[in-house]
Amino acid sequence: MIKSFILLLLLPLAVFAQSVGDFGNDPMMMGSIDSKLKSKQEQILKESMPSTGFINSEFYYLGPGDVVFLKAFPSVVDGEFLTISPEGLILLPRSYGNVDVKNKSLKEVTQELKKIMKTDNLQLSLYKAKTCVVDVSGNVLNENVYTLPGSYRVSDLFNVTNTVPEQSTNDVIHLKNLYNFRSESRQSKGNESFRETDEYYSQRNIRITRSNGDIKEADLIKALNPKNFADNPYIMPGDKIQILNKNYEYNTFQIRGGVSNPSTVMHKSGDKLSDLIKVAGGFTNNADLDNITLYSADNSSLKVNIDKNLDVVGDDPVLEANSILIVGEKAVKKFNKTGVVTVSGEVNKPGAIIIKNGETKISEVIELAGGLKESAYLPLARIFTKQQKVNNDYWEQFREDVFFQYSDLTIDDTLRLNKDIKIQSPFLSIDFEQALKGNDDNISLNDGDKIIIPKNPKRVYVFGKVNNPGYVEFVEGKSYEWYINQTGGEHPSADSKRTRIIRGTNLTWVEPDEYVPVYAGDMIYVPSYPEISQQAEIQKWATYTSIVVGIINVIIVIIINFVPRQ
Repeated sequence: MIKSFILLLLLPLAVFAQSVGDFGNDPMMMGSIDSKLKSKQEQILKESMPSTGFINSEFYYLGPGDVVFLKAFPSVVDGEFLTISPEGLILLPRSYGNVDVKNKSLKEVTQELKKIMKTDNLQLSLYKAKTCVVDVSGNVLNENVYTLPGSYRVSDLFNVTNTVPEQSTNDVIHLKNLYNFRSESRQSKGNESFRETDEYYSQRNIRITRSNGDIKEADLIKALNPKNFADNPYIMPGDKIQILNKNYEYNTFQIRGGVSNPSTVMHKSGDKLSDLIKVAGGFTNNADLDNITLYSADNSSLKVNIDKNLDVVGDDPVLEANSILIVGEKAVKKFNKTGVVTVSGEVNKPGAIIIKNGETKISEVIELAGGLKESAYLPLARIFTKQQKVNNDYWEQFREDVFFQYSDLTIDDTLRLNKDIKIQSPFLSIDFEQALKGNDDNISLNDGDKIIIPKNPKRVYVFGKVNNPGYVEFVEGKSYEWYINQTGGEHPSADSKRTRIIRGTNLTWVEPDEYVPVYAGDMIYVPSYPEISQQAEIQKWATYTSIVVGIINVIIVIIINFVPRQ
């Protein structure tokens, strides 16, 4: 009886326990909880602000709105997201109370939590950066109030405030013009090194006023060295950041030679070489790391050791004002002894020919190309050569400003010279027939040269003021007059004194006579007499008339004043 009564009492408890166990093990229910947790995490991720680099816990100061993830063993095994309150407090789980994080870095707060929670097995990481409203003014393109994540440092803010989106809007054009105006106004010395220095001045002189009244200085040039991380701090809510303009004369430090970014930067008292060397941006491929010298203003020198990462090895000298660091450069040795010349046209083996640069001669290349075909016509053979590339903008300005400084050319001659300069011939100036005979024209070739051996066109083109212009069959040894006669002779309007032979090889104009040969492919041009417009003719006779009238007037004056009267 008693056993039955106990069973009746325990049965409901067993059923309840089973139901609770089933509830806890129900996959759908557990899946729903996991889904909610995952959804919450994804929401936090979507709200995360951008970052421009890894967070340094030693220099990142926590503030209102920062979300941190706390994980500690054994009290907070699964981890919890904690948000810094507007008062600057973290409310800890498990009745640990709260922690004041004002003016404390992430690293400092982590150490404090280890003491409070009495465990070294604790991890505190930044999960979402706070939102900072900062006021930027001074020497930047866009002075404004910005809303940015606390993961941004002053250098990031400097870039943001000097960036203009590439849009064709009046506002953007106005901003660009404003920036150019500011830049030009700062470039009072008109000298590249001073323009460079003034830009670096602003990066070295940034004043940060915190919301609590503290004033800090940022130096983005020193901060290029990771050892000077504190010179480029993270922004904080309420910061007022002023990018200072140059307002006084200052000394400089220069880096020249085999570096990627030769620079002239503002010098500050106490600067060390390691503080400013990173502005060089790295070494060039031909930099001589065994030949780096620091020169003082009095020309005294000091050999320094800097590795390929721009880190100073050994002694790190304090820089004197107006000192200069020279990075030596190794001579570039060129071993390009071989090259390729292309031969096309009337040769037995056209194509690419391997040569020794500056050594293999024209006759040797033709021999390597299998020799000439019977149809080859050497008077029209040409060699194209690579033209030296020049800086067109510089060349144009140099030519316009300096080229004619010492010339004695007339205005018409200058215009002609301008046109001749622009039409530079890509051909080697040689006689191909003489070259194959081994004479002085048999010059050495270089990589990229191209030889073209054409067929004999077997014709000469005669045009202009002839009775029947057109092609005439080429006959060796015939004069230019013979070819003109083959076209029916000159037209009555022809000016035979101005007849010219135009060479088929280079289109040069040759004044003919009985000893000047005509080659197949040449052109013979017979022009007319110069045509004078009716207006020009009237003007000519008017000029003549005015001269005659003037002479008559002079004669009359002489007669009146000097001839005695009877």
